Amino acid sequence: MRRHWRDDAACRGLPMEWFFPEKPNGDTSYDQGKRVCATCRVTEQCLALATDFVATGDRYGLFGGRTPAERRFARRVVINNALWQGKSW
Repeated sequence: MRRHWRDDAACRGLPMEWFFPEKPNGDTSYDQGKRVCATCRVTEQCLALATDFVATGDRYGLFGGRTPAERRFARRVVINNALWQGKSW
């Protein structure tokens, strides 16, 4: 039986507050989680999951080592680059 990528996540079993702080106070609220994500082998899959969540309105938490603000910035860069190249979004 094939394992799910989440089984290999470095955050598995760690405190959720590291990745979903109750009251985020800027990007420093995610420091512990970011250190864990830096060692993780499945950050790409995790970040893709966050991209799926955006469509459903979930914009919180650390995914793929990126905070919500970092993900919003990256999304704007991708959209701006596509528009600059004449692609429709």
